[in-house]
Amino acid sequence: MRLWVKILKENKIIKDTVYKDKEVMTQDTVKKALREICYKLDIPTPMLIGIQYRHLVKFNTLTLLEKDFIESIDFDKLVIENWI
Repeated sequence: MRLWVKILKENKIIKDTVYKDKEVMTQDTVKKALREICYKLDIPTPMLIGIQYRHLVKFNTLTLLEKDFIESIDFDKLVIENWI
């Protein structure tokens, strides 16, 4: 599993990182990866529900907005791309 995670503000990338792991992509491994990525980027961890995970698997991309976070954020969206 390789994920490219980008933080966007006004449609510009302000931070990004690549997460690599040898584990197979499942909902639990994506949640674990997202926790580690958010810790590394020093941002709140968003809620990831089943339909969002299925969207990531089907389209290899997922965009999380402010409504997906419990805490307030200072960026517009968090984009996760699955690099197969």
